[in-house]
Amino acid sequence: MSITLDHVGLLVRNIDETIEFYSRILGLDKTEKSVDNGLEFANIQISDTTAFAIWETAERQCQHVAFALTGNEFDEIFLRIKHAGIRYGNATDGFGEDGNLYGEKLNMKGPDLEIGARGICKSLYFEDPNGHSIEILTYD
Repeated sequence: MSITLDHVGLLVRNIDETIEFYSRILGLDKTEKSVDNGLEFANIQISDTTAFAIWETAERQCQHVAFALTGNEFDEIFLRIKHAGIRYGNATDGFGEDGNLYGEKLNMKGPDLEIGARGICKSLYFEDPNGHSIEILTYD
């Protein structure tokens, strides 16, 4: 059996802010918006075969998503994160006292070595505007 990831669904507080963030930081700019069961919905294309499905809602739920990149893509996105002043870190454990997924653990250190689906990788964590934990990693 061959299983591949088709899409990841996330609940977000502000759909337009979320689309802008993923476009600006990760360069994901192919987006289709609509309404799904009364909620604003968008499909953000990650690759030819994978997408984010996002719904705007006031509910707060933190999720984790990891993106595997080439070494050059990793470096480019890390520069965008730093230039945008986004907190980042190399920690992977628990909720912080401030209620964010990593809280004080987003220590402005990193990248660091981590274990991904294909083994040891260089990894960096940050949060999107909704508090979702985003990881970029490279096996290069």
